[in-house]
Amino acid sequence: RYLPQSLLGYDFLNKGIMADTVVEGTSMQVFRLLGATVKSATEAFDRYRSQLAQEKIVPEAKDVAFVEGVDPLYGPVIVMRKGGCLAGAIKFSDKKGIRALLENVCR
Repeated sequence: RYLPQSLLGYDFLNKGIMADTVVEGTSMQVFRLLGATVKSATEAFDRYRSQLAQEKIVPEAKDVAFVEGVDPLYGPVIVMRKGGCLAGAIKFSDKKGIRALLENVCR
């Protein structure tokens, strides 16, 4: 689904896409912010991170960051910022395979 504004209901997450998927037997929704630059993806990542409860940043490489937390609207969430790409997964019950999926979404 293409969402021309307010991805996930947040005004700082402009246009993006969402899809329903199954990863290693677990249903979830994945999203990707469209038209982002490194600067805008970083700003959106930081603002979204501030909305999360129980957030935990998982450091990766210099240009890659993961955050796990609880979105007040959607529950558990994992978000990845890689360069100008911001992608995430929501509405899942098991984290298995999500990181690899997000890496593929941001290729």
